Formats: sequence, C-alpha cells, structure tokens
Amino acid sequence: MGGSPLKKHRLATVALLLTLSTQLHAVNGANLIGLTPASVAMGGVGIAYNSGVESIVKNPALITRLSLPTLLIGANIAGVDLKSRITYAGTPLTTDTGFAKNNLSTFYIPEVGFVMPLTENFSAGIGLFGTAGFGIDHRNQTQGSGVLSNMQAFVLALKLTPAIAYRQGPLGLGLSNHITYGLLSFGASLPDQTGDPATTQQRGSGIADALSGGIQGGISYDLNDNITLGATYQTPVTLGFRRAFDFDRNGVYDDITVELPAELGVGVDTKLDRLHVALDVKQIYWSKAKFFKALNWRDQTVVALGTQYQANDQWVLRLGYNYARSIIKDSNNLNALNGRTNLGGAEFFDSNIAFFNLVGLGGVIGEQTITAGTAYAFTPHFKLDISAAYGLPKTITQTGKTSLAGANDTDATYTAKVSTIITTAALIFQF
Repeated sequence: MGGSPLKKHRLATVALLLTLSTQLHAVNGANLIGLTPASVAMGGVGIAYNSGVESIVKNPALITRLSLPTLLIGANIAGVDLKSRITYAGTPLTTDTGFAKNNLSTFYIPEVGFVMPLTENFSAGIGLFGTAGFGIDHRNQTQGSGVLSNMQAFVLALKLTPAIAYRQGPLGLGLSNHITYGLLSFGASLPDQTGDPATTQQRGSGIADALSGGIQGGISYDLNDNITLGATYQTPVTLGFRRAFDFDRNGVYDDITVELPAELGVGVDTKLDRLHVALDVKQIYWSKAKFFKALNWRDQTVVALGTQYQANDQWVLRLGYNYARSIIKDSNNLNALNGRTNLGGAEFFDSNIAFFNLVGLGGVIGEQTITAGTAYAFTPHFKLDISAAYGLPKTITQTGKTSLAGANDTDATYTAKVSTIITTAALIFQF
C-alpha cells in the first residue's frame, strides 16, 4: 500500500479492538485463561473441575455442584510488560525505534457472581465479569515518536452472564447467555490520504460502544465418585462499533465489526482423597472470526492442567499450567503487495497486518503460563481465594518488504516482546 510511513500506523489502533474478548494478561490469544482465583490458580481449568461461581462462564452445567447460595466478589490486578520495535531500511526511510515500552501497563478488572440452588435439581446463577481492561500509550515517546504516531487507547468490556442448570444423578446440563458490552476509545495522529504532514491530526472519534450476546451450553457427567467429565460450546459474539475511527482518513469516522470466536472444549477432573487433578483441552476458532481472520490469526488448541490439594479444613493449595501456541507466528516473507484485507473501508497488505499485530497488539502473543494460588476458610461459609499467573516471556518477529512510497522496496522488521503477570483475589460467601 502506498503513501507515507505514517499511513500504515493507524492500523495499530484498529488492532486494539481485538482486546474486547478479554484480556491481555495471562492469555490465550485475546482471552484470559481464567477470571476468578480458583480457575486462574489451576491453569484456567473449569470444564469438568468445579471452579465455583466462575462455572457460570466455564461450564454452566457445574453450577449445580454448589449446594448453598454462593456470592463471589473479587478483582484482577494485571501487569503487562510489552515492548515493540520497528526497523525500516531502504527507500525512502531508514529508522529504528528501538524497543518502545507501552506507558500504560497496569489494569484493574472487577468481577462479581452469584449462584442460587432453586430446587433439588435446578440451579441458577448470574455473573458480571470485567473480561477486558487493556490500554496502550505511545504518546510523547522519544523512540520513533513519528513512526508510532502518538498512539493511545483504552478498552473495557463487561460480560453479564445469566445461567441455568439441571442435574439428575450423574448428569448435569447447563445454559448461559453471554451478554457483552464493549467500550473503546483510541486515537493516533495521522495525515490525510495525501500523506502531507501538514494535514496531521487526531483521527480518533472519542468513545464507541457495542452490545451483543452469545450462548454457551455445557454438560457434565460423573463416571463415579472420583471422575467427572465435562464438555462445553460457546457461540461467536458479534460486536458492531459505529464511528470508531477514521481508518481511511477521509474525514468520516468508520464502523467496524469484531466477532469474538466460537470455542469448543472438553475436560476431566479426578479426585483422589484430598487431591484434585484436572485437565481441559479447548479449541478457539480465531481464524473463522470476523476481523481476527483478517489479521491472519491462527486457531488455538489450549491445554490447561491444574491441581488442588486440601491441606486441612482451612487451607487449599493450587498449582497449574496453561499452553496455547501463539496466534501470531514468526515469519520472514512479508510482502507489501500481498494480502489486500479491507478494514473500515481501507485496504491493507500483509506487511501492514504485521504492524497491526506486533506493534499495536503485541500483548496477545504469549504461549505459556504458570499459575499458583491458595484459599483460606475463615469459617465454613466465608473464605478468601487468591492466585497469581505468570505469562512466560515471548518474542515474535516478522520481517520482509513493506511499501512506504508505492513500491515493494523497503526492508521492515516488526518485533514484540511481552511477559505478563496477573494477581486475583476474591471473597466468597455462602449463606
């Protein structure tokens, strides 16, 4: 795609929309591995393992395992160490930004949920979870400030999830409705379509929002007193944002649609005296979701492994591990003339998409997360859960040719380095 170097850098602001599904901390692509301490501490399991109130969104069939009305109030505090680098060599630009660090790196995400047994066989629940809280801020940075276009953004997504479940003997069935409300505000200083620096202005439109919903169905089955199986499927959720950003820089704010992908998962939970060992395997269909497909994201097979040990009547200890291949891959064959993806009325090529993913959205590239946590029961009906998750450092680099003056003539390298940590705490009351 021709035009000035700044032309492609509006792409990074679009990429921030991807964070609406979650969560850029301990993540599978743009999805948090878990929301509440019990699940997070066990690597994100919860399809067969009863993670308490979070079962509303993990596998609604499991909420019948809570025999008393249960209220959870908690929050996540997440830190993201994200650095991105751009180098250009050739005609017409030679530059190296060095590793520019995101100035906005700490995020606070609330969560509250309630589950109520209705009869001997039926239970209902509702949860309000902050499933995204991410920002990027490259304003006033000395490292390639013109190349980074003073990008800044903040995204928040809230998910209201009512659920109903039925259990008869070893079989449990559940259904939940994921009502998702997204807010986003982002911008970048860019010239108009001519590329004339004198036309540079803020291209953001303020705040855009969207409301949509999806359905999740779940099933659980007890093979015996020690082994539980589970399965769940979540439909896609389509969010349409109006007047989000002036993508093609013609003075008119453009709309964009983001589809949060479908998910299919199975799990097993084994109990041996005081020890639980749980395993989930889940498929996330990024490559089939609108907008993510345009960014060349790969599907992910997520493997989560968690253990829980009941030390005594007060203390529970948990450990876990989560792995999912990065949705973005290393590559060395970028080409300014390949791709032709349309976003917001503007056309982009694969070298532009690399900028999308690694400069505007490098926090999604993580693969491995190790987790730990504990719970302490002050009384039989009141406890504190805490957890910590550490996303191991990951670096992705994409290189090749990009177009800064209408030809496929400039060598480009885009690199993102990220490590993450999230701490989660919740108070749990039973009545």
